[in-house]
Amino acid sequence: MRLERFLDSKDATRLSQVFCKFWSLEPDARQGKEGYDIGLNASRNLVLKPQREGGGHNVFGEDIKVLLSNIADSDQRSQYILMEYINSPKERNWLMSYDDAVKSESTRHLDCDQLVSELGIYGSVLADRGVVRSNRVGGYLVRSKKFGVKEGGVASGFAGISSLLLVDDDANLDSDSFFVVDD
Repeated sequence: MRLERFLDSKDATRLSQVFCKFWSLEPDARQGKEGYDIGLNASRNLVLKPQREGGGHNVFGEDIKVLLSNIADSDQRSQYILMEYINSPKERNWLMSYDDAVKSESTRHLDCDQLVSELGIYGSVLADRGVVRSNRVGGYLVRSKKFGVKEGGVASGFAGISSLLLVDDDANLDSDSFFVVDD
């Protein structure tokens, strides 16, 4: 679906610059063939994501070609989407982790490290034969993880719940001059 369906050309262009690209892999759709071909030929800055609850098990780089080659003519292709890898900016911040193997206060760790944060915005759309009946924002989640960690699940221990810090674009804040520690 193209943004021009909902916005004028100028706004659609500006908005498209802040979103990463996604491709379907559906074997019986034109867009699925396009996504499949891109995954086979240009997988360096891409991630192949299984469409399942809870995330995880993402496939990166050259491993994308291997997996796609093994499911070339299969309906399994519809279980994945291909997307551009998000290169989030790094910030030095604190991350609290917990070693679940030992249930005591001594297993908590507080490390200052290079982190990346991800903002997920949730919503719902109800449509009936192409007529949108409801389109609502349902909330958001911010999670932070150590730089270089490819998985991002909070429940699986790869990331922690974080919060937003809104700043004025003109403030020229130095990221080393402040930090936020979440409870």
